[in-house]
Amino acid sequence: MGIVAAFMVTGLLLNANMLDYQANLLFGGKKSAPFDGTTYPVKKVPSWVDLTTSEWKLPYDQIPLNKFIDLPEYIPSQLVVPFASLDFKNAADKAIRNAQVTYSTPYMGDYKLDGREYAGSHLAVDIKIPMGTPLYAIANGLVIKSDSQTGGFGNSVVLRHDDVPSMNDPATLTTYYSGYGHMSSIVVNEGDLVSKGQLIGYSGESGTATTPHVHFQIDNDQAPWHIYWPYTSKEASDAGLSFWDAVNAGLGKDKALATTISPVAYVQKFLNYSGKASDTSTNNTVTPTPAGTTSTATTVSPTLPAATVDNSTELPPANTTTTPAQPVNITTQPTVDVTPATPALAALDLQYNDSFKVGTPQIFKVMALDNSGQLIQNFQSNQEISIKLENGSGTLDRTYLTAKDFDNGIAQFSLTPTADFGIRVSITSGAISKTSDVLEESSFSDLNQTDENFVAINFLKNNDIVRGYPDGTFKPNNNVTRVEALKFIYEGLNKDVKPRAFLQFADTDSKAWYARYIAAAQKDGVIKGYANNLFKPANPVTRAEFVKMLVEAAGYDGQNYVALGKSYSDVKAKDWFYTYVSLARDKNLLDTSTNLFRPNDPIKRADVAAILYRTILVSVNHSRNFDKSLVVNADDLAQFYKKV
Repeated sequence: MGIVAAFMVTGLLLNANMLDYQANLLFGGKKSAPFDGTTYPVKKVPSWVDLTTSEWKLPYDQIPLNKFIDLPEYIPSQLVVPFASLDFKNAADKAIRNAQVTYSTPYMGDYKLDGREYAGSHLAVDIKIPMGTPLYAIANGLVIKSDSQTGGFGNSVVLRHDDVPSMNDPATLTTYYSGYGHMSSIVVNEGDLVSKGQLIGYSGESGTATTPHVHFQIDNDQAPWHIYWPYTSKEASDAGLSFWDAVNAGLGKDKALATTISPVAYVQKFLNYSGKASDTSTNNTVTPTPAGTTSTATTVSPTLPAATVDNSTELPPANTTTTPAQPVNITTQPTVDVTPATPALAALDLQYNDSFKVGTPQIFKVMALDNSGQLIQNFQSNQEISIKLENGSGTLDRTYLTAKDFDNGIAQFSLTPTADFGIRVSITSGAISKTSDVLEESSFSDLNQTDENFVAINFLKNNDIVRGYPDGTFKPNNNVTRVEALKFIYEGLNKDVKPRAFLQFADTDSKAWYARYIAAAQKDGVIKGYANNLFKPANPVTRAEFVKMLVEAAGYDGQNYVALGKSYSDVKAKDWFYTYVSLARDKNLLDTSTNLFRPNDPIKRADVAAILYRTILVSVNHSRNFDKSLVVNADDLAQFYKKV
């Protein structure tokens, strides 16, 4: 999915229930206006599948308006459709993809990004949205909490909704509490009465969050505090689970089910409410799954419309309207045009080579496709197709295409790269766009585009961090020595090194090429050496040693780090390298496809390249963690590698 990471809450205030009790006393005399239905907490979200890589990171107000869509329907059966089975060219499939990205963690889900409700104990819905997205009150309510924390839910708001229809029995009135977590800013105060659809703040990633989103939750009046969480850190620890794994294991599931309701499902149920218990949005009703069970997803065909069948309720197509039949003048025979209509443009596609050489023109083929994914042989359009260089440096032979440039549905343009870092281009016609993958310059003779670490190694080569061997190879499986590791790190992170240095280690040479790197690392506290005043420069560096060096050189506080997520099975809390490896893993700098880290194995050149590449992208983008959506912007990279 190229897309998104899981989110969590790491702790609760010890006096949270006391604060809620005090809030109820303070605001007990105030009641929200009579219930008149619901509205979504978010109005517009990006069409994620149509964004360029660079646009994925942009704040709300910098994303092009034509790339926003209404918040997708929350349909559990769509969230579990295998992502790989969905087609980027099919409109219905794109709608499902957007819903899966938007609802990154469903109600009572886990952090495995599998889209399954009732698979864990996450008692809210995480809605992925850009930084600064407006957030709205879902119904008339009273602000009982406007809170700011450095951890947990961060900046958060809780609204009390009085005398509202119950989720399971709309004829019964109850009190619900809607909670909105991880906001960037809040525009309401405790004690404010707010109306349905009123702006309450903006989304962010405050507290413990790995990316901008809103933690949207609805508690009932049985919850002891708000925003409620079903277990404490101690309970997770006593169960032998990290806070992340506790959600995946369903810790506190019974408490969560007893104190919350499915939040987006409730909003959808009462969108069209006008005062009658029977007047609910039947096309959005979601029946809660009993505790201890797993929702069964209805198979969704990629060719079905976006509003398909939920596991509990049959849903009519979204926005279906009935057009009255028009009277027909039977005395007049209409003129019939027997000329076949030209299919409308439904999608654009690109064909290109995956690698390039600086100064050599690269040909890109553009294909105009109809709804069935077929070429439009007689493509006609009055709208130009714009061409844009999104990343990298090069010269385009044209900046737009017209229908006249197409022959049997295919046109082409060329790009001549002028620098050796990654290139990405996009084509756009109105709301239809297509963006290429990142093209990399041809690399070492013993690497190819399919190699796992090709992009990382090529990036380091293009930035003169690695140069390979005289025979033109990189030798990815060779071990890395201790001094080589320091050179990789200090060159890659553009750390300050002096041109000359005097070394006091008995087994080092102050005139050797590595002297300045050892001296800088010793000064920065990255290395200390061995007993008997030795450094052992030619010894292979272990995987644990390399991670410790990298973490320290990057400026992270690895020594005092408190692990958040799951550790490797061969990395224990008693190990000297535990906190360093945990920090690197939590920041997604390390490979997590296996449960083994192999801390005492010599690290290979390919692994050094992969870890260093991720660290550089985090630094260049000023990001907390590495994500595959991070891009290499030429200007940012040039600024990063300016001489210190």
